[in-house]
Amino acid sequence: MKKTNREILESLLDESKIDVKRTDFFDKVDSLNENRFDFDKIEGMLPEKRKAVHDEIKDYLPNEYCDKPIGFPSDDTQLSFWTLEEINKDKGFVPDHVASAFRERIFGRG
Repeated sequence: MKKTNREILESLLDESKIDVKRTDFFDKVDSLNENRFDFDKIEGMLPEKRKAVHDEIKDYLPNEYCDKPIGFPSDDTQLSFWTLEEINKDKGFVPDHVASAFRERIFGRG
C-alpha cells in the first residue's frame, strides 16, 4: 500500500532524515478546509485561460538564448508546471520524480 504524504513526512522526521524543526504547523496544515482553496487562482496561470484572456502573444523581444524574437517559458514557469505535472501523475508529491523532471528537461538558468 502506498504511503500518504503525511506518513512519509512522519517517517522522515522520526528517522532524522530531514533537517526540519518539528512545530505545530505540520498539524495545522491537515486541519485546513480543502474547500477554501481557490483553484481558479491556479487555473488562471494555465495557458488556455491566459490565451482566452490575452489572445495569442506574437510580439516577443529577442531572447538571450538565440537572436530570434521567440518566446521561452521562464525556468520558474517550467519548474511550476513540471511539479504540478508530476503531482498529478503520481497522485501526490514524490520528490524523486519531481527532481528527475527538473534534471532532465530544464531550459534556461534553472
